[in-house]
Order: sequence, then C-alpha cells, then structure tokens
Amino acid sequence: MLLGEPTREEVKDVVFSLNKDSAAGPDGFNGHFYHNFWELIADEVVAAVAHFLRGHKLPQAFTSTTIALIPKTEAAKSWKDYRPMSLCTFANKIFTKILTTRLVIILPKLISEFQAGFAPGRLIQDNILLAQELVHHIDKGGKEGNVILNLDMSKAFDKISWQFLQKILSRIGFSDMLIKRFMACIDNSWFSLLLNGTTTGYFKSDKGVRQGDPLSPAFFILAEEYLLRGLNKLYSENPDLSYKSGQVVNKEKSSCILSHKVSQARVSIVLKDTGFRQGCLPFTHLGILIHKGKKQVILFDDMMEKVRLKLASWSSNFLSYGGRITLLQSVLTALPIYDLQVMKMPEHVQSKLERTLNKFLWDGIPWCKWNKVLAPFEEGGLNLRSFQDIHNSFMIKAWFRMREGECLWSRFMLDKYCRNQHPTRAAIHSGHSRVWKNIVKIRDKA
Repeated sequence: MLLGEPTREEVKDVVFSLNKDSAAGPDGFNGHFYHNFWELIADEVVAAVAHFLRGHKLPQAFTSTTIALIPKTEAAKSWKDYRPMSLCTFANKIFTKILTTRLVIILPKLISEFQAGFAPGRLIQDNILLAQELVHHIDKGGKEGNVILNLDMSKAFDKISWQFLQKILSRIGFSDMLIKRFMACIDNSWFSLLLNGTTTGYFKSDKGVRQGDPLSPAFFILAEEYLLRGLNKLYSENPDLSYKSGQVVNKEKSSCILSHKVSQARVSIVLKDTGFRQGCLPFTHLGILIHKGKKQVILFDDMMEKVRLKLASWSSNFLSYGGRITLLQSVLTALPIYDLQVMKMPEHVQSKLERTLNKFLWDGIPWCKWNKVLAPFEEGGLNLRSFQDIHNSFMIKAWFRMREGECLWSRFMLDKYCRNQHPTRAAIHSGHSRVWKNIVKIRDKA
C-alpha cells in the first residue's frame, strides 16, 4: 500500500492540498505554477512520483533546500535565537507528501496513545487537559511529595539521528524497500543558507529532519515513540534497542516543578541529578499555561498582549468599518480560542477584552454595546462569536469525548471522577479540578 503505484487523482489531491503560497525552493517554482499548469504537467509529475516509489534516486535539483533563519525573539543575537526553516522545492514536497498521506493512515496504530500531535483522530488539547489534572493534585498523595519534569528538546527536529530513525523504522516492521524510500527523503538533501537575501553554496547534513517537509512530523513522533515506551518501562521488552536518538534535552528551558511536600534536601538532590532549574506554577505546556488553584487573571496576560500588538500594528484610521469587522471575525476573536479550549476566561478579563475590541470596531468611541454586536444578522448584530459560547462549546466537546472513553484523558477522567457511577450522575465535590467543574456545569446543555 505504501509503495503502490500512484494514481493521477492521488497525485492531484496531494498537489492541491499543498499551500500554493508557500515560499519557493531554490528552483523558484512554487505551488502557483503546479496549480495553474496542472493539466499540462500532470503526466510528467505522476510519472516522476512513480519513478521515485519504484526506488530511483531523486536528482539534486529536486532535493535542494534553502535554509531561512527566523528569529525567535525581537533581539536575536546568537544561533540558538533563530529557528531554521527549510524552503524545500515544491516538487520534493509532492514526493514526501505522497508518502505522508499513506503513512498517516496507519500511524495511529504504530504510536502509543500518549502522543496526540500530528496523528489523525487525536487532539493536542487532550494532553493539555491531562497535564492540568495532574498538576491539580501535585500536592496530594505520597509522603515525599510529587515532582513534575517539564522537558524541552533542544532543536528537536535538527538532532534526530538517521541511524536511530532507520533502526526504529526497521523495528516497527517496515520493509527494507520502504525504509530506503523514507531515508531517501532525508539523506539525499542538499542545503544552502539564505543570508541577507543571498544563498551560500550547498552542503549536506548527517542528521536531523527538515522543518517544512510534510514527512518530518511523522518521522519525529516515530522517533519519540522510543522515548515514551522507555518512560513507560517498555524498554525492558526490547533490550537490543541500545542506541540513542541523538536528541538532547535543553536544560536551559527544562525545569522541575516540585510539590510543597518535597523537603529542601530532596529538592537539592533532584536539581543536582537532573541539572534542571526549579520551576514554578504556572508553566507553559504546549502553548498553554498549566496552573493550580482558582482562575487567575495573569493566565491571560499573553493573550491580551497579542491582541494589543495586533491592534497597534493596524492603524484603524485607514480601515473602513467593513475592514475592521473582517479583522474582528477572522483574527481578533480567534486569538483566544486555543486558550479557551482548556481555560475559562475570568469575567474581568472578558469584559476588558470586549471593551478593547468594541473600541477598535467603532474607532474609539463605542456606539453600541458589545452584546448587541454579537447578535445574529437577523437581529441587527454582526454575528460575532461570544467568548463564553466558545468556551462552552469546547466543554461540550470535552464532555462527549469523555463519554466515549476512547482517549487517555477521557479514561483518566472517568476513573478519577466517576468510578462506578454513570458520568451523568457524577457530582462536584470539594477538591475537584476546575475543568471537571466546568464540564459538569455544561453537561446538562449538551
């Protein structure tokens, strides 16, 4: 299946699923060329894909990649302050995307349920919600106290060992022919560094996968599967897997969050043995602040700052009302959505945000209350989304996912709060997490 002959429709679907506006590689052809001239070049593209899947080597013109350095901070000074982005040729993306679309069909069967990213049918917020539940009870159970390790992998994509990845693919059970096709996508790449608008020569790498390559996320989670199984004591079942992935924990960004029950002597031992700094709550996990206790206004400071920066970059004096409405619908009201999947916005923050957006809409002086602006078109409003409604919809979705009991988070919640009773009969008690309380409050509306 993974190396089967490609059909014209399959290749066409892949070509048109790729972003035509993405930056072009060294050959200068971006997606617009392939989209606009598809009928003219379709036969050659399909033949090239079939040629590659049969085991033939791709020419350097296809595998050449330009590396652009994207600053992570405003005052980037050293190499670690930049994120290298690979500008692959569009043709190369077609080859790797074909393999990716075929691989993702079986990927959920190959990786453990602890991995939620890049896998079809899995949601990243499940891991965020699970982390939130664990942090909620960090001070409970155990005489010595609990410790949470917040790990950050240094240059995660760039340091994966090719030898390690090849052995992992072999251990999973892929055929030698398929492994060779996978490895041909990474070990035959030529790189040119883009500095000040000019490319500098070509060189080859000996490790890592390219950020921007459709196949790289799949390679990454397959490599991480070894780490996860090791952490879950499955390493003993495979003693021959005695090689390393090449990845390194970034000790500057990793931290230890310790329970208040942990003695100072044990704190010193943990910090010395790990080499990590001592962290504190709240901390960022997958882009969300994980916290303990009641809602805190500080949890939404980053989101409010993003809104402020967006408004500062737009001069509303040069925007029509139609333009401001479009920005409200597509950008500003969408910024808090990721946070609202797991956290309820405090009333004070919500009121402040609504006032800010209302002033932007009316260019200074609000001529209408925000709740009227949110009303449907039929009632004279602009049909914008309410932040409360957005959060409620996510809690309803979480309720149904918990009822299904198919993911790790849902089974954890059912075992923790429901035990031997039906979820519709489970009540709220003192000490329960805020996520569970929000789900119980919304379940009658579901």
